[in-house]
Amino acid sequence: MDDFLLLAQAAEQPVVSHLRDLKNFRTNLMTPLDQAQQALDLVDADLSNATSQARSRAEILLDGARTVAINNAIKSQHARHLLPSLRFAVSTGKGHAVNGLLDMTHAWIVDMKQNAEDLRLSYVSLLDYIYYMMQCTQVSLDFFVTTTTQDGATGATGRFQAEMLLDRAFIELGQAAQVMQDCCDFWLLLHSGKQTMDVLEKRSNTIRNHASDPSVWPRCRNGMGKQEGWLAPAIMDFCDALEEACQQYQHCSLEERAIVVCEEQAEWVEL
Repeated sequence: MDDFLLLAQAAEQPVVSHLRDLKNFRTNLMTPLDQAQQALDLVDADLSNATSQARSRAEILLDGARTVAINNAIKSQHARHLLPSLRFAVSTGKGHAVNGLLDMTHAWIVDMKQNAEDLRLSYVSLLDYIYYMMQCTQVSLDFFVTTTTQDGATGATGRFQAEMLLDRAFIELGQAAQVMQDCCDFWLLLHSGKQTMDVLEKRSNTIRNHASDPSVWPRCRNGMGKQEGWLAPAIMDFCDALEEACQQYQHCSLEERAIVVCEEQAEWVEL
C-alpha cells in the first residue's frame, strides 16, 4: 500500500485518465490477437506460435507504456518543484547552482524523450509484425483455396474448416492492426510530449553550453553573481516552457489520487 501511496502522490489526474485510455487500448488490441491465436491453434502451429510472439510483444509494449506514463508524471512533478529554485538562482546570479539545476532538468528531459522514442519504435515494430502475420496467414489461406488437399493433410479439421479458421485469423489480425493504426489518445499525447521534449532538449543544450562558462557569471561585492546579456532571459523562458509542458499533469487531492491509482492497479491486474 505504501508503494500505491507514493505513486498516487506523483501520478496526477490526467495520468490516471491516460492509463484508463491505455487499458481500453489494451483490451481492444489483445482481444483480436487472442481470437487469432485460438483459430490458428487449430490449423497451423507455426502461425499460432508467431501470433503468440505478437501477443508477448504487445504485453511488453503496454506494460512499458504504463510504466513510462507514471515515471514521466513523477519526473514532471520533480521538474515543476525544481523550477522556482532555478529561477531564484538565475535572479541572484548563482552560476554554480544554475548549472547544477539545469543539469538535473536536462537529464529528466532526455530521459522522458528517450522513453517516448523507445516506445514509438516498439509500437511501429509491433504493427509491422502484425502486418507480416497477416501476409503469412493470407499465403496459407491462398494455399488451401487454390490447391487440392490430399487426404489427411489438414488433420481432423478438414479443408473447409481450415479455410474458415485461417480466414477468421486473418480478419482478427486485421482488426488488431486497425486498432494500432487508429491510435488512441495515449499514444498521440506520448508522441506530442516527445516532440515537446525534443525542442526543450535543444534549448537546454544551448543554455547549458553558455551557462557553464564561468565568465558569464561575474562576481559582485556581496559575493553574488549577476548574469549578463541574453542568458538570464533565455533561462527564464526555458523555465516557462518546461513548466507549460508539465501542465498536462494537474493536481488532485492525495486521497483521491491514492484511491484512483489503487483502483487502476487492481483493474490492470485483473486483466
